[in-house]
Amino acid sequence: MKYTEKYSKYFWDVNVKSLDPKQHKNWIISRILEEGGDEAVSDLFDNYNKREIEYVVENSRALSDKTKNFWKLKLSDNNV
Repeated sequence: MKYTEKYSKYFWDVNVKSLDPKQHKNWIISRILEEGGDEAVSDLFDNYNKREIEYVVENSRALSDKTKNFWKLKLSDNNV
């Protein structure tokens, strides 16, 4: 996943071109799950596997309780 200007609204505090999808994986997943729109979330699921996303949902301190609960329910659905 290449982070371009279309993602800058989610990563306002960093230069999106400097994001490394592997090195910054947990932070990227957290930010998109918390702030991202449909397209960004879809791209996230195209680029990270369900297990990686579930790990972040369970362990990230950057996600609100509301967001964690939402994604736990969504991820428990076999359609995701």
